[in-house]
Amino acid sequence: MMAAENHMRIRRGIFQGDCLSPIWFCLSLNPLSTLLEGSRRGFQLRRRGTKVTYLLYVDDLKLFASSRSHLMELLNVTCDFSNSIRMELGTDKCAVLQVAWGRVANSEGIGLSMPINIKTLSEAETHRYLGMSQNIGIDEADMKQSVCGVFYARLTKLLNSLLTGVNKTHAYNGCIMPVLMYTFATLRWTQTELNALDRKFRTIMTSHRMHHPRSSVMRLYLPRKQPCFHAFTMHNR
Repeated sequence: MMAAENHMRIRRGIFQGDCLSPIWFCLSLNPLSTLLEGSRRGFQLRRRGTKVTYLLYVDDLKLFASSRSHLMELLNVTCDFSNSIRMELGTDKCAVLQVAWGRVANSEGIGLSMPINIKTLSEAETHRYLGMSQNIGIDEADMKQSVCGVFYARLTKLLNSLLTGVNKTHAYNGCIMPVLMYTFATLRWTQTELNALDRKFRTIMTSHRMHHPRSSVMRLYLPRKQPCFHAFTMHNR
């Protein structure tokens, strides 16, 4: 048992780098999703269709509302909850996009019940959410090229590191592959584009001696613990 004077009192925040910190953080934010769903606000995609109130990924939150007043309610709910758990909103990284009849409507920044303002985007500006630029009329081709550039840059940096093969695999699954996974639900990738992406991926792996040119391609996409079986066909001479 440690002495009482050696105990560390955590009054605010969580430790960076601790394996339990992401779990604690998600548990602390989980009631916010319940509050937002209980507000019965949001944007209805179609008549009698699904109503979307928010998108939440760890600490990245996007709110949807059908009117300015409803958005103010959702913002105040989020702000009150953040104050209750002593978490500050990064308003410098926030933005509001107001759309009317398919076009961006310019308006002043939306203020909460406290002396802070959130920037309002114009038609020419974009905002990054989960690594993707957000606005009306984003060019999918440019967005895919930007995402692929980040993916290849991270992959090259990882392969040039001195990590072991196992740690490189873990780093790829946790830090590099999510760059593409974020876009699979929002961008329309064709099979031809995915095949080209896969070929260039294997080319980079081969150039860094992480994949032999004649090795099994399927083995790249199987878990490390799963054995890879090869079938051989014998022909009579």
